[in-house]
Amino acid sequence: MRKVSLALVPFFSSFLLANLAFAMTSESFSIPWDATGVGGDDISSSTNFGLRDTIGGQAIGQSSGSQFSMQSGYRVGDVDVPYLQFSLFSQNSSIFTTYTTLNMVQNFVVVANSSLFAAGDMVQVVENPGTNQKVVIGKVTFISGTHVYVDRWDGDTSVMNISPSGVNYVYKMQSASSINFGSLLPPVYTTALTGTRVSTSAPNGYTIYMTPSGGLNSGIHEMFAVTDGSVTAGQEEYGWRLSGSTAATGTSMDSGFSTQTIPIQKNTVATPGEGVCVAYKLSVISSTVIGSYTQTITYSATANF
Repeated sequence: MRKVSLALVPFFSSFLLANLAFAMTSESFSIPWDATGVGGDDISSSTNFGLRDTIGGQAIGQSSGSQFSMQSGYRVGDVDVPYLQFSLFSQNSSIFTTYTTLNMVQNFVVVANSSLFAAGDMVQVVENPGTNQKVVIGKVTFISGTHVYVDRWDGDTSVMNISPSGVNYVYKMQSASSINFGSLLPPVYTTALTGTRVSTSAPNGYTIYMTPSGGLNSGIHEMFAVTDGSVTAGQEEYGWRLSGSTAATGTSMDSGFSTQTIPIQKNTVATPGEGVCVAYKLSVISSTVIGSYTQTITYSATANF
């Protein structure tokens, strides 16, 4: 048996969230406002930070009583501090149902069992599961009967069918720190599906990066990385593909892994929430070396100023 798992490590290289004056955050940080004795500029910025400073601020601080509160100082009113929120989700293979209709305009899917889902859940719609599957994800806003409504669909939105043939599925998604392909008996072709969700008020948007530790490796053998643009059943191959309107790369073909940091999602404006689908694809054959294969993939999110 070939046991295969992926470790996914989502983290922020720049996380900007502050509500109080004098706030400072981590390595790539934001100073929402500052007061200096010499010099100063109304707004200063670079790729990963923003600063508003003032010459000679006086009486800066907070005061409060039983009936009032006060924040004093020239810059105290600057509360429009950019924030960045990033989440990574994976398919929950134990919570799913079939669907008959997918509406890309009114953003709903008609399912066999809507009781599996609730407002706030992330869901993943998979059409024609397997080598030619299509996928979209969305966040549930409300449910009416068998209709599950989402805020938006991200992924293969331009090619999904309204009423697909065959048996197709809607999965509840879960916060992802790992994916397990399980124990595979070749020959087999399998996929692991994940999705991202990004919200930011940063004026120039954000960039999401993916950094693999290398290929899928057992310590004795590494799965062959796809090189022809398509992970094919009947060959030992491993790769990934993105789908979604904000995907930065990798939407036209399956790509192999290396140790290179790759931008996978990007937007140049603020967004209340959007994502991409990430499909990990693996084909194992009888000659594939038996072992326990693992890989670590680190995701990082950066706000752009």
